[in-house]
Amino acid sequence: MLPCLKSSSVSNHGFRLLIFRLSLTSFHTPYPQSRCMPPHSPPRSPPPPCSTISAFLRSFGIDPVHGFLPSSWPLPRLPYLAFQAHEDLAAVLPQLLVSSTARAAIEALPLVKSTSTRNLFNNNEPAQRRALLLFGGLASAYVWGGGTDVTPRDYLPACIAVPLYEVARMLETCPILSHQSNCLYNWKKVASEKAKEKGGNVNRMHNGDEDACSDSDNPSNPLQAQNLALTFSFTGDDNERMFYLLSLEIEMVGARALPLLETARRAAHHLLNASYPCSWKGDEGEENGMKTEQHHQQQQQQQQQQEVYLQQESREVEEKAIIDALIQVRACIRACQSILLSMPRHVDPVFFFHRIRPYLSGWRNNPSVPQGIIYRGVVVGEGEGGGEVGGGRGRGRGRGREDAGQSSNENEHQQEGDDYSEQELDERGPRLSYSGGSAAQSSLLPSLDLYLGVNHDEAGTRSQSSYQFVKAMRAYMPKGHRRFLEALEEDVKIEDEEEGREKRMSIRRYVLWRCEECEGGKEERKEDGLRLVRAYDGCVEALVAFRMSHLGIVHLYITHQQGGKGGRKKGGGGLEEAAGGKGTGGQAPKEFLKPLRDQTAAALLEGKGKGV
Repeated sequence: MLPCLKSSSVSNHGFRLLIFRLSLTSFHTPYPQSRCMPPHSPPRSPPPPCSTISAFLRSFGIDPVHGFLPSSWPLPRLPYLAFQAHEDLAAVLPQLLVSSTARAAIEALPLVKSTSTRNLFNNNEPAQRRALLLFGGLASAYVWGGGTDVTPRDYLPACIAVPLYEVARMLETCPILSHQSNCLYNWKKVASEKAKEKGGNVNRMHNGDEDACSDSDNPSNPLQAQNLALTFSFTGDDNERMFYLLSLEIEMVGARALPLLETARRAAHHLLNASYPCSWKGDEGEENGMKTEQHHQQQQQQQQQQEVYLQQESREVEEKAIIDALIQVRACIRACQSILLSMPRHVDPVFFFHRIRPYLSGWRNNPSVPQGIIYRGVVVGEGEGGGEVGGGRGRGRGRGREDAGQSSNENEHQQEGDDYSEQELDERGPRLSYSGGSAAQSSLLPSLDLYLGVNHDEAGTRSQSSYQFVKAMRAYMPKGHRRFLEALEEDVKIEDEEEGREKRMSIRRYVLWRCEECEGGKEERKEDGLRLVRAYDGCVEALVAFRMSHLGIVHLYITHQQGGKGGRKKGGGGLEEAAGGKGTGGQAPKEFLKPLRDQTAAALLEGKGKGV
């Protein structure tokens, strides 16, 4: 297991009290009924297995500490003899690309048929993850080439296409090198004697109000770029290593916001829907047991007063805990921004544009390969599609289409396709089209948007087109993370259903409700509402700032480099044209990112007549 990174200690008594209350309270959620409480269960019924926040996150394959990163070390090399030649080639890939011999070496790899591939990787997810990175990386190297051999190829040889396609089916994702492979599973821990000798705070990225997210108390084992190495690389250069691993740091730090936001979401729901029954029974009445009407009325009045007192006390504690959680979420987002802004100190923009970015390019909406790529040897069943371009061939089962997060039947992974000779396998295959590796394939920012109620799909907004692309990118995420976003999204939709059903409260909906409640109320309650709004807006402002910084990084690393503005090329020949003038995901970067930034800013509440 990974070394545990201690989350920031929460000294606030109210927050600890809320955690204790939440551990005893059930919440009606739309998540898997086999694990979660059925709808409309009474608030005081025994909590189901996933009522705890940690268990809830784990049910989607999300680690409570490491977030979307794996809970155990990624496999650095496949253990199977059939693929040792592939691993050996990957170890020397940088030299092969520079010498223009990578394609010939890849073509000479042994062919492992689909049936054998499925048998080897069956029920071994760590090996499947490693294989997706290995075969996806070799596929990109083959398509884009290196050295003087950089004319794009519009096909993959069967020795790469078949195992890549099969492991992608097993993982219910797309058969191409994507963010999940390059960032989430492309790392290993390396000894850091320097850090051990130095001691103290090695978290160089975090300072100021980001201390809530630091790991200064555990200097020898942090998941940071300086203590990690890649398990797959196109260049073997430190620029490439830092580019991927700084992205990993952002995932690592941002993940600490997830338990905080889930705590705040549950508290917001609880404040408006849960009852606080009073256990105080009052006097037993007169000695002879006879209760007069006057005594009965006194009992009711006293009980009502006690219930109001308990409700007010609990509400103040829980609302303060929501505020504390949002303040810490803001610190985590700002820490992510700090890491992002450190990128120019570690990654040369010219090197990135000419030597790294080409291999992240995909074959969808890419003028360099306008018809997509033929996956030779792959058999796709009728009606299963062939990606965005072309169609499937043959009678086998397959997952050739790119969808917006729809999961294929897991039983399909056990189906076997037809067997062909090696010559036939090398001549057959569907033409498929997939987007390349992109930060839009990360689950982190979509999670923050959904928790904070930032709606990029609002009718008539410029961000709708960008949102549709972000949603399509869910097909490239690990299936558990994709389902997590779908569950959060469903949670938001239920809020808009007909009245009469139990209200489902998001954080934003609760903040808006408090603003309305404060109108005409006591000055003290107005001040409490204002603090809540400011804590919420602090998170949104931090998210806007992060997206602004992302736009700046995109300008420095892509826009400024196009046309040779950033300086002379550092090798790579014509590789810089691999993305066809677009982002690696197939979109124009600025036109895609700006509407998302603007719509995030539109979610701010203070000063917009929201009752404060």
